[in-house]
Amino acid sequence: MMEVLLINRNLVKKMVDKLEKKQPLLCLLVFQTAVALFLIAAVGGIALIGGGVIWLFYHFVGII
Repeated sequence: MMEVLLINRNLVKKMVDKLEKKQPLLCLLVFQTAVALFLIAAVGGIALIGGGVIWLFYHFVGII
């Protein structure tokens, strides 16, 4: 299983390197967009957890 992952990882790395050499601006935009979406999802998840904790606190105290 690990060997398959390493082979696929090497294949993806070669494809990404080839794309970076051929279209550097497009590659930059794609990777920055992917990182931005990941960060938005991470921050959204943290906000949902925080909101849930606040809601539970208010629910247990009896304010809601």
